[in-house]
Amino acid sequence: MEPLIFDVEDYTGTLVVLTRRVWENKILSGTEIGHPEVAPYLDEVRQAVAAPDIVFESTRRDDSRLSYRLGVGKGVTKDCILLLL
Repeated sequence: MEPLIFDVEDYTGTLVVLTRRVWENKILSGTEIGHPEVAPYLDEVRQAVAAPDIVFESTRRDDSRLSYRLGVGKGVTKDCILLLL
């Protein structure tokens, strides 16, 4: 079994699993698909999945939602964290 960073139910009751591989190779990646600026906000990412302040349906993918948790950043990123689910 792959090492987990977290598993948590989202606001709809769906289990969301974040593996170490996804966290390191996709989210923390320095490539164009990565978001290394999110590294200090792991707990806030989990909170955004479990209890988002705002959710929008993706216009690009039928199986994705954009979940926002407001007021969790610092400086210019203090307004929100955005996740693609």
